Amino acid sequence: MLSKSPGMRRTQVKTKDFLFIFIVYAVGCFLPGSAILSSERVFAADYPQKPITYIVSNAVGGKSDLMVRAITPFVQERLGVRIIVENKPGVVKIGLNKIWNSKPDGYTLGALPLPSPVVTELTSETEYRSKEFTHIYAWSDASLILHVNTNGPKDMAEFFRLAKSKTLTGSTGAFGSGPHLASLIMAQGLGIKVNWVNYNSGGESNTALAGGHVDFNVVGASPQTTSLQRSGRLRPLMVLADEKDIFLPETPTPKDLGYTFKNLPLIEGVAAPKNLPRDRLNRLENAFAEAAKDPRFKKLAAATDTHIIHLPSKAYRQRVAEAYAATKEFKDLLKSEK
Repeated sequence: MLSKSPGMRRTQVKTKDFLFIFIVYAVGCFLPGSAILSSERVFAADYPQKPITYIVSNAVGGKSDLMVRAITPFVQERLGVRIIVENKPGVVKIGLNKIWNSKPDGYTLGALPLPSPVVTELTSETEYRSKEFTHIYAWSDASLILHVNTNGPKDMAEFFRLAKSKTLTGSTGAFGSGPHLASLIMAQGLGIKVNWVNYNSGGESNTALAGGHVDFNVVGASPQTTSLQRSGRLRPLMVLADEKDIFLPETPTPKDLGYTFKNLPLIEGVAAPKNLPRDRLNRLENAFAEAAKDPRFKKLAAATDTHIIHLPSKAYRQRVAEAYAATKEFKDLLKSEK
């Protein structure tokens, strides 16, 4: 495609402006009320025109990072511009605050993987509000999994015996993340004592466990997790979900073992600063929806044991509100760990 000189772009903008004014005037004369729709179509055609930054509030290799990098190549094809993934590891709210304070023009997006942003908001001072982002689309979910090193317990019976003999060392991703809170709920529900080690991401937690530095971890299913399971370096002992995971049918759930504590499933989605114009929201929502349905992405998802879901903007916003209500019940549990 030939690049357009500044002069050509200025000429095109002027021509579009003239046509827009003419159309609004003409339509306004005959069909009052249609001008707004014409405006949306005109401006939607102008977006996007430059690379989009996609902020991930975790380190490279974490579940959210890997899921974002899996789908964005297919979104790029639909939008016609590059999507640059920018990682902000450490405290989750650093990246989320940056998304929140960015200009709502569609050129800054961010990962909003439930329930981590909600957990952070309810347990610390944040600038952002999870329910007030512009929720664009959610495309995958995953169960949290309790893993041990392959030299560790063979099943949950052995795990319980080990837990009675000593205080176990467990790891999760970032402090204040969804997996962190879910881990605390699990330990409380199982009645075990744990010395927790928090890393910047689930990927780092997996590396620590594979290296024998901790006794177990609780992380979400991800391409890295699947790879470590298949290579025999990690052993899944329990899926923290209400129902069995289709990719781990032999791995028990808490209910299978007689426990009824709350499980917090992980959902991967994308958001933008609040007040994103409707035409740009529609453009992004459609691009992510098409990417999630792309056969190539489906093949990649199947190879990495990724559950694909389809939550458009309205449904995703509702799921955030539900996560907020559910997480609020346990916020004091996480605060007690500080």
